[in-house]
Amino acid sequence: MADGETYEQALDLCLDDMQHGSALPLNDDVREFVRIQGVPKFRANHSAWTKNRAKVRRASMFVGRFAELYAAFDESPRVTIQHVVRAIADVRKVCTAGPDGEKMAWCPDPPAGS
Repeated sequence: MADGETYEQALDLCLDDMQHGSALPLNDDVREFVRIQGVPKFRANHSAWTKNRAKVRRASMFVGRFAELYAAFDESPRVTIQHVVRAIADVRKVCTAGPDGEKMAWCPDPPAGS
């Protein structure tokens, strides 16, 4: 199915990976927030999905792990949008170390307004 995934399916896989990266549950609004923010990026980069699939999914899992840590620091029983926004910023810093110093296609974009 990897070659035939739509950008929506790819985004859903990454949302699942984000949840799997966190031992804490996501607030109900987190998936929808990330989905809305992620659609433009996934649509624009869909042609590179097959090539970057593993990297994108790995980055999504790291977002979940980082968000879980932020939730733990806040003593929160659930991962919130704010935890995910902070986690995306951190993962983005890690993955901007491309060979030319530019962010790579699989780097998460910061949510609008952050």
